[in-house]
Amino acid sequence: MKKIVYKLVALLCIICITGTGLTACGNKNESQVKTIVDCVGDKVECPAEINKVICVSQNAMEFMVAMGLEDHLVGIHKSVFYHTWSKEYISNLDKLKGFGYSPTAEAVYESEADLVIVKDASTARELREAGVTAITFSYGNDEELIFAVELLGEIFGEKAQEYSDKWISYYKETVSEIEKTISKLDDTEKRKVYFIDASVAIDAGGLCTTVGGSSIVEQWFDNIGAILVTKEYDNIDSINEEAILQINPEAIMIGGWSENTRKEQLLADTKWKNIEAVKNGDIYLTPVGFTSFERYGVEAPLLLKYSAQQIYPKLFDYDVVNDFQAFFDEFYGIQVSEEKINYMLKGLSPDGSRMD
Repeated sequence: MKKIVYKLVALLCIICITGTGLTACGNKNESQVKTIVDCVGDKVECPAEINKVICVSQNAMEFMVAMGLEDHLVGIHKSVFYHTWSKEYISNLDKLKGFGYSPTAEAVYESEADLVIVKDASTARELREAGVTAITFSYGNDEELIFAVELLGEIFGEKAQEYSDKWISYYKETVSEIEKTISKLDDTEKRKVYFIDASVAIDAGGLCTTVGGSSIVEQWFDNIGAILVTKEYDNIDSINEEAILQINPEAIMIGGWSENTRKEQLLADTKWKNIEAVKNGDIYLTPVGFTSFERYGVEAPLLLKYSAQQIYPKLFDYDVVNDFQAFFDEFYGIQVSEEKINYMLKGLSPDGSRMD
């Protein structure tokens, strides 16, 4: 009976509103709504004033918190509650509700959310068909990333827009700075790097869990002058072990909350011992902070600087701790101790314990 009531409410909202995408019925004039274009090009009518948001895109959620919009959140992706760094930057974490990547329209109505931000376009479209204002937040390259961050500024107004402009400017400066340095390399000097995705459950993944081309990971490696060895494979989440062993990468980058376990597995697996990266000890962990840096969210500029220095130590000489502290102060308004910065670099929790 409860589901039937919710469906009737959704249908009534669709009838009451001209077009789709609003979560409440009533007469809406032009000053009360605005049309935005989301990350997949869908036009969505949003309330001009948004007070409550369910955000199951971790990257969008992280940007919202950094923009000072934490009090707008009523729901987030459930995985955030298990990330040991979350309480370091989300002050009201215990008050938020957890959702999967596809929250139901019924759950949205119960939460009274004005907007839902999701990762997948089909989910957003299904929610809009049910009368829910929903947008897609996703990106796979620099241009799409900048558009996505600008989108949040457009949706949430002046304060968010100022942050968006500041962050994008810093990101572009970082990319440009690194590009000038790596321009000294010719193609034969660019290192071949294999990425191991350690963001999946330990028993569900392995050394062959990875990412292919047309992804933000490929963009990350392009920006630091490295060659993602799996870039010829689009939309993959794993690769044949024999294939990657034959490629023989010069360096291996591991990213995700279980990266320390993955590194241990890598060093213990005799099949991998003759890989150039393993023989030379060129195995690197991606920092894990407020979120895992390989997600390429707010901390993307730090990720670029740090990984560029790991891959090309003779070309880059960043003061990592000072850079990290200055960044968190500027873009989160949070003071982070040198001790905790070093835990981030080792993929550890805020208290120095393992995350996996």
